[in-house]
Amino acid sequence: MFSPLVDWSAQQQLLAIFAAVILPLFIFDLWVMIRDADKIPKMRSSAIWVGTWIALALGFNLLILQKLGAAPAADFLTAYLVEWSLSVDNLVVFMVIFSYFHIPLRLQRRVLLWGIIAALVMRAVIIVTGSFLIAYFNWIFYIFGIILLISAYKMARGGDEAEDFDQKLIIRLCRRFLPFTNELHGQKFSIKLNGRRVFTPMALALVLVEFADLVFAVDSIAAVFAITLDPFIVFTSNAMAVLGLRSLYFLIAGLLPKIRYLHYGLAVLLAYIGLKIMIQHATGHEWPTWLTLSMIGGTIGLSVLASVLRPAPAGDSH
Repeated sequence: MFSPLVDWSAQQQLLAIFAAVILPLFIFDLWVMIRDADKIPKMRSSAIWVGTWIALALGFNLLILQKLGAAPAADFLTAYLVEWSLSVDNLVVFMVIFSYFHIPLRLQRRVLLWGIIAALVMRAVIIVTGSFLIAYFNWIFYIFGIILLISAYKMARGGDEAEDFDQKLIIRLCRRFLPFTNELHGQKFSIKLNGRRVFTPMALALVLVEFADLVFAVDSIAAVFAITLDPFIVFTSNAMAVLGLRSLYFLIAGLLPKIRYLHYGLAVLLAYIGLKIMIQHATGHEWPTWLTLSMIGGTIGLSVLASVLRPAPAGDSH
């Protein structure tokens, strides 16, 4: 039904290449973020980093094609594009969170730094957990499918621009058990005020960003498991997509709100993948990879085209 697990020795070689090339670049990117944490990234710099991460993903895909074959390479490319597409909506949620807490662009960089690190860790944990569940509980595919269909329904209903984040249970719990100030103090997540440690709105924004990361990680991992069961492909495709998020955020921060129909396209994509994983499991028939790739390109392309042809009225931020 799904692509079989491939030769582990070849995967070990690819993991070594991944660690030797990708991780140093990621560490360098983190160092740049920490060094210039109070500066707004320039468009040129962000574009270079986005292009670098995309080029690395495509190069890594070619290595997979060479060492593992066409099927794993197609699975990697499909999983990467699915994760990349869903990550765009994640960025929209980040923007809403930052706007709600009135965090200026120059301070958002530090929150994104910790958000991306946490996203990688959470995805690794979810992939290991998901692989274990799949191995021992065959019916978990239907749970994945239902999760994706519910997510598709919620996404089709629209964004959360008007949502009162202070009413979220996780924020109410934070405010109940921890002291907070309503004022920003630069990049600091906490300060000493009147002799005691209090947390700033930066900390609350980070909590919500991490929570959003967790929700999107569950959705995206479930979607990728519909494409392949190979943990190596699942993790590397997710990691490659997530690593470029920070630069992508600053590159298209002003553009994303204008793509007003994006959430409809992503909802269709999630619904398709949810149905795909359940029908494949029930019938034993694998849907062709080209069909999923066509769905990704078609739904995202039509969403962008519709947004261009029918832009939001002046003064409408939705």
